[in-house]
Amino acid sequence: MRAYMNSLQTIESRAAGLRAGRQPTTYTEKLLADQNERVKKLGSEVVELVREDTRPDFGESRLIGEASDTIYSVEVMCAARRISFLQVLDRIQDQLREGWPSQQMATELAENRVARYQSLGAYSARLVAEECNPDFSEEGFVDTAANLVYMTGVILAGRGLTMRPVFNELAARNENAQGVLS
Repeated sequence: MRAYMNSLQTIESRAAGLRAGRQPTTYTEKLLADQNERVKKLGSEVVELVREDTRPDFGESRLIGEASDTIYSVEVMCAARRISFLQVLDRIQDQLREGWPSQQMATELAENRVARYQSLGAYSARLVAEECNPDFSEEGFVDTAANLVYMTGVILAGRGLTMRPVFNELAARNENAQGVLS
């Protein structure tokens, strides 16, 4: 988990550098500097995640890669808003302790792939709306981001996977400095 924390710190330090006046040179910095690109990135990654999950020749590593790209997009959106992604992870834990999702919703999501996609799409659309709102509520942004991340995990769970390989993938990309974080 330490390597994953380093990848989060990389994104947050790049955001801080841009706020200090540094010109964007890396892909991550270009996303951080351009709201329109962040929104397009999230949208395309959510579509690719769903597309990979629905492929007849589904590949576990490809699905994990698309889930990683989706989470990365949310991490970048958070950093651009000066919100720590750790707040999003904390919110997921809080929601689970508070009984969200309800047992009925959890059962429906587990049994109904279309319901998973609809929920993922709704949360990604809402996060885009929050991202584009100059008067955004930090609490609303964090809640929506948490729900989107949670639904990404639900899609993986539908294939018997967990989020651990996603976070490992994000950490490895940062360590390699050749992946999406560079």
